[in-house]
Amino acid sequence: MSTYYVFGYGSLLDYGTIPDSQKPNNIKAPQPVRLQEKILRRGWWAPGTNPGFNPTFLGAVRSSDGPHLNGVIYEVNDSGMAYLDERESNASMDTLEVKGADFEWLNGRQDPFNDKVVVYYNKYGYEKAQGLYPSKSFPIVQSYLDICLSGALELEELFPGANNFSREFIESTEGWSRFWVNDRIYPRRPFFMVRRAGAIDRLLSETPTTAALFQQIELEPACWEDRNPRQGVLPT
Repeated sequence: MSTYYVFGYGSLLDYGTIPDSQKPNNIKAPQPVRLQEKILRRGWWAPGTNPGFNPTFLGAVRSSDGPHLNGVIYEVNDSGMAYLDERESNASMDTLEVKGADFEWLNGRQDPFNDKVVVYYNKYGYEKAQGLYPSKSFPIVQSYLDICLSGALELEELFPGANNFSREFIESTEGWSRFWVNDRIYPRRPFFMVRRAGAIDRLLSETPTTAALFQQIELEPACWEDRNPRQGVLPT
């Protein structure tokens, strides 16, 4: 049985997105890390490809001037790797091997990590990625973002070295957009279905990168009129 290591930077931040049949023996719980700069950029530039309505998901592109990028490393066996390969190939992702030494561990680990780490990334370059930012047809959806930030917040709770992990995730992600919809099942009582909804909303409203956009999030069905739906005034 082979052992692999995988770097997750989007919805894989939340261990709950992996089916129970694939854990805990096949894919071990995530450990928080930070990938060094000049390797990848993370952004809202992965439009969905399923039939019907689609959001824009998070993706990563190779970049020689990318920022530090926080995420998680999973230890994965053969069947777990097969699951992740199928999952990510459906999103038209390719794989890149990154040296373990290129990661800073945020779980207190000090000893060198010499294994290779698999990263799923978008095949297109950064220039094309910038043309795929969220739009009316492919918005950011809160239900997907809730998964990412729930996982990030849990990592902060579990690992003292991951302090401000969630805010760093927001600040190192490109392509935040006014094309952002709140599609939660109970948007006015989100805590009923999303346990960390209050913490997520505070984080988004207080982080400078997303604070102004958070005030403009539309409920479905979104129309994106030229106004702030919460305050009824034109955005500045």
